Amino acid sequence: MQKYIFSYSVSTRPFDRNKDEKATGKLTWQEKQGTITDLLADIKNGFAYCPTFNHDGDTFSMAAKTDSNLKASYLISFDMDAVRMAAGEFYGTMIGTELTPSLVYTTANDGHFKQGKNETYNNRYRVIYVLDQPITTAETYTAIHQAMKDDIAAMVEDDNVYNDTSDKSVSHFFAGCRDTECYPINHVTSLQALADKYNVSLADNGSCGDGTANNDVTFVTMPSGNVDNTSNEPSGHDTLITDNLVDSRRVKTYSRGVIKEGREYYVTQEYEMTLFEEFAHEFHHTDTSYFDLYKYYKKKLTPLPEETPIEYDPDTLYKEVDEGYIGIHKHRHKVTKEDKDTWVPVKFKDGQRRRQKLYLYLQMVKAITPTATRAQLTWQAVNFIVMQVDNRKDPITKYQVTKIVDGVMCREWTPSDESVKRYGRKVKTNRAVAAEMGIPMSKAGLAAVHAWKADKKAVKWDKIAAMYDPTKSDKENVKMMSDEGMSITVQYLRNWKSKNGYTKRRKAAKGEQIATYYDPDLTDGQNLEQLAANGVNISLKTFKRWKADNGLTKPRAKTQEKPNKADMSHFDEVIDQLPTDTMKRQQVGIIDVFSSLETDSPKADLTDL
Repeated sequence: MQKYIFSYSVSTRPFDRNKDEKATGKLTWQEKQGTITDLLADIKNGFAYCPTFNHDGDTFSMAAKTDSNLKASYLISFDMDAVRMAAGEFYGTMIGTELTPSLVYTTANDGHFKQGKNETYNNRYRVIYVLDQPITTAETYTAIHQAMKDDIAAMVEDDNVYNDTSDKSVSHFFAGCRDTECYPINHVTSLQALADKYNVSLADNGSCGDGTANNDVTFVTMPSGNVDNTSNEPSGHDTLITDNLVDSRRVKTYSRGVIKEGREYYVTQEYEMTLFEEFAHEFHHTDTSYFDLYKYYKKKLTPLPEETPIEYDPDTLYKEVDEGYIGIHKHRHKVTKEDKDTWVPVKFKDGQRRRQKLYLYLQMVKAITPTATRAQLTWQAVNFIVMQVDNRKDPITKYQVTKIVDGVMCREWTPSDESVKRYGRKVKTNRAVAAEMGIPMSKAGLAAVHAWKADKKAVKWDKIAAMYDPTKSDKENVKMMSDEGMSITVQYLRNWKSKNGYTKRRKAAKGEQIATYYDPDLTDGQNLEQLAANGVNISLKTFKRWKADNGLTKPRAKTQEKPNKADMSHFDEVIDQLPTDTMKRQQVGIIDVFSSLETDSPKADLTDL
């Protein structure tokens, strides 16, 4: 066994085209030999790469990097600028075909729209084909490059692959990317097969750069099917196998190709696929529905955690989480089923921003598990769609899921994102303590929240008590506390005072201040001025009340009591009603008259009536 080694050139220092555009002409290059793994390492370290050129010395400048000065190109590279498919989906589409690439990696501008351009998509990445023998003329390179680009455009059904036309020049160089998302397959393509496919003559192409001919070696497309790579490193080694290609470890792979006897073939080392790799292949290369995928893999694949691990205090009912905690709140609603209330997931329907919810969900899952792979996020997406999405109308397609997953992998999520307002939590229930306290699990969450609020209130009240000044008014205390970082309202302070007995304390403190500065030899007005000069502002009425409460008011001199005017008037009215002597004499006269009439006049004869 031996690794396939080829020649290429790299810049002598890292190069970022976005930042070092002015330094492009000053770049220097050095020729090296390495494998696809070595090329990927140079790209991820930020170095630019290009074919090899004729030069003298250990390094060469940009002036030597011309089409006419080409030495050898073992690489055919394509710059995908603003294309429809994301890097991951392009990878899944091309693998196993006649144009299976050796390496796909995203560029620094992936996921960003450029200002001033009418671009529909923001997917930017590069596709590299490693050849079994080098191209030595610029004309051969351009002819094959253009024919391959036409085939790629037809296979992905996107003419945007022609957005960048500078990559057809063999002297064109490509910058690396430190934060790239890469898809290495370790596949080597036959140059002769490409020439035959596109009717390109290799008569004038010359021999290999090292002077040896490779015409007896044929390369067969046998990808390992590794759709996902956790470490972003090549999944196998380029292996030279002669005659016998039997491998006892081939348990389940998705290799393609024809094996012929008596010849040598470079193939990718095959191995047993992991469950996530198998799932990823089923997702990308079959028409299996979300539900069938979920039903088949739900007992085989472990889902990613949906909350940040936290440590509980064994003596408290709750745990107050900090800003770094992320917990995904599942939307549920209560239903009655078989005489029992239960909670079931909410189904998001068309018009409820299902794709945005899926993106935010995956962003939080990625934030909780930064090492999550594409296959794992895809599995989480399948779970989310099956459990929480009504996908009957305007369904979320697999292409859209792939695009969303690629977007999550290329972008970092921070707690300042609006999604934390929808999913963030402040308190986690300590279920072990709840069980010890005999609290049912259905009520443990509410009990934990109440305990947390009570403790928060106690801490706040302790801070208010430490800052409260009884000699100041409520407004002055509120302003003073606000300057110290305690923002409360006047009404909140009054409620706190009434429940903690601070209302009477303020009155007593005010009385102590008045007593300190009171001078009995001064008048009330002079005392008020003296109190104000010492910071005690009170009214005259308050001052007199204080004097009265403390026995400092002089008693009034005793005076002769005056009759009650109200009683005298009543007495006069009674006197006026009594009969006078004149009235008595008149009444006696009238009586005498009637008496004389009865005595002197004869009695009336009643019989005449």
